[in-house]
Amino acid sequence: MLLDHGYDDKKPLEKLELKDLQSAANFRGGECIAEEYEAEDLHKKIAWRCGEGHEFLSTPYTVLKGGYWCPHCSEPKPWRYGALAKKIPFYAQLYYDTHGKDEENDVYPNPDDEDDFIIYYK
Repeated sequence: MLLDHGYDDKKPLEKLELKDLQSAANFRGGECIAEEYEAEDLHKKIAWRCGEGHEFLSTPYTVLKGGYWCPHCSEPKPWRYGALAKKIPFYAQLYYDTHGKDEENDVYPNPDDEDDFIIYYK
């Protein structure tokens, strides 16, 4: 099964337009709030907003090809993917493959004896 990324991911990177970025952001439950975009700016940071209202800067390449999204709520502990899947089609396509749509409140805490593998740099 191939995952949907919210835009035509077979389209050459140099052909991407602002509407492609907007579509991908919408599929992640948010928005691309950049007012303009040129294909040669694939590695230049632009503005995005997640579904929780957090605004952040990231490159289109990082979002579209790296799979990253909002640094404030994409990987917080405890994990709450059931609730996120209700609002974000990108998560829903994976989550509902092995979970029911009624499992919104399944929270997976990070046990005290488990190291957090996410490292944040200032």
